[in-house]
Amino acid sequence: MAGERGDYKVTKGTPIGRGGCATVYRAVHKPTQREVAFKESFSTEYARRRMAREIDIQRGLVHPNVMPILDADPKGKWFIMPLADGDLRKLSPLTHPAIVAMVTDVSGGLETAHAAGHVHRDVTPGNILRVTENGGSRFVVADWGLVRQPHGKTTAILTSDTRFIGTLGYAAPEMYHDPHGATFTADVYSLGRVVSYLATGKDPDPVMIQSNLPEGPWYKFVHQTTLLDPKARPQSMAEVRALLATVVEEKPSPIAPAANLAECAETARRTLASLRRQLESEVRRFCIAISRSTVDSEIVGTTIRVKAVLEPGGVMALPHAIPLIVSATMVGARLTVRAGLGHKEDGELRAVGHGWDEIDSTAFAQIESALLALLKEV
Repeated sequence: MAGERGDYKVTKGTPIGRGGCATVYRAVHKPTQREVAFKESFSTEYARRRMAREIDIQRGLVHPNVMPILDADPKGKWFIMPLADGDLRKLSPLTHPAIVAMVTDVSGGLETAHAAGHVHRDVTPGNILRVTENGGSRFVVADWGLVRQPHGKTTAILTSDTRFIGTLGYAAPEMYHDPHGATFTADVYSLGRVVSYLATGKDPDPVMIQSNLPEGPWYKFVHQTTLLDPKARPQSMAEVRALLATVVEEKPSPIAPAANLAECAETARRTLASLRRQLESEVRRFCIAISRSTVDSEIVGTTIRVKAVLEPGGVMALPHAIPLIVSATMVGARLTVRAGLGHKEDGELRAVGHGWDEIDSTAFAQIESALLALLKEV
């Protein structure tokens, strides 16, 4: 199904991208017949405000490695971007030189944002795209709707005290308890996790602060950029590129197995401690919402479906306000939890801003019991 938006003919078939507040479709600029990407916000007030912020910030960041906005709706309902080759998930695996090029490009785009006082807060494989124009390709940073603006310009309604900001597995540990206080080193951490994903082909474990990356050409880079202490990481994107240069030239030194195990245990303990209050509160909140709701939830077989609602002020309530646990596995004393802002699609977690979210009720009871028991031991 096609739609008309001013000078653009939009193909409303299968979207080429979907986030927490918007969907991206292919479109054609009718006067020039150029193919472009059309990003349309969800109909909620929160989503519209996020897109308005995204448009404002991206237009102010003029850099080859920041996704440009070609056109936008005056009311902030949609905007136009160049049509990308794909994000890092689609493009991976990348060669070693391609990863080096990606880090170089992305660090340049983020450096421009940092110079303006902005922290992206959601640097992930899905938000880094490759654009090919005029015979050349470059990586660009997209999705600037979760940016922490310079102090004094933040908007409380968009980033409430209870709202999780970022993507599990990629968000810096300090983001879980104080997203407002995130500094440039939060983006350094996330970029390190992106490199871990490209080096292993797997999303980083949310429970492990530092990726369990084996010895190899990218170990030093990932280790240094994802240290628990923000002050111990590279403090700027210039320092990230300096670290990148040493990684390309040097062979990483081996790590003693015993020390590595001790470090993994400590990072896991500290991560669980920082997540304890948030996860425990949301597990209970989810159960209460199911038990009390008679209009916005239903049981289909063994699946509980809960519809998203809005709190006063237009802030998204359960299940979109913060991550929702969707699956977990107990192996001995270790609990592996997978969480996300939405549903599973093609085996991957997808963030959505409206509609139904599903979770198996039988599995949830087991997850809740195991999680709360484990959290009490932290």
